[in-house]
Amino acid sequence: MAERVATSDMSSPRKMWQHWRRNVVRQLKLIIPGASITLYLGTVNKILGILHSGSGSWQSTIALAAISNAATMIALFLYMLFLIYYRDEHPDWRSWRQSGSMSTIIPVLTATIILGWLLHFVALGRWSELGYFRGFVGASALYALIFGVLALVPAPRKEKDKQPISRHRR
Repeated sequence: MAERVATSDMSSPRKMWQHWRRNVVRQLKLIIPGASITLYLGTVNKILGILHSGSGSWQSTIALAAISNAATMIALFLYMLFLIYYRDEHPDWRSWRQSGSMSTIIPVLTATIILGWLLHFVALGRWSELGYFRGFVGASALYALIFGVLALVPAPRKEKDKQPISRHRR
């Protein structure tokens, strides 16, 4: 019977550095195109221009809602990291529905991502000179940039049990 022992792959500083470097390279695949397109289209300036275009108007209300959703999304991501670092909760991402805090945070986070992206898309498509196609690209690039930067924040890895793992169930 073949057995293997699960150990933490983060045992040495060199391995931690290699893991972090691999993570940065992976996230740059989101950050570089996201930042390039966001800067090229002027997505942030366009959203802020829509926000300041008229107080109380539909366009400024939708732009404010889009920015608020993005801020809420970022806060929820950081709160999940807070739970891991300071409350020492290591959620099981595969069974998040059974976790007390994750069963609430993940649906709200999903809703803020979808609603925030949709509001950015509508605001950019309807009330900027980008139009709907470029608004779609601009909103997508902005969210790719946000996700790439958030994924650079290191999250501690859960220590695996040091029990032997058998390939065959008894």
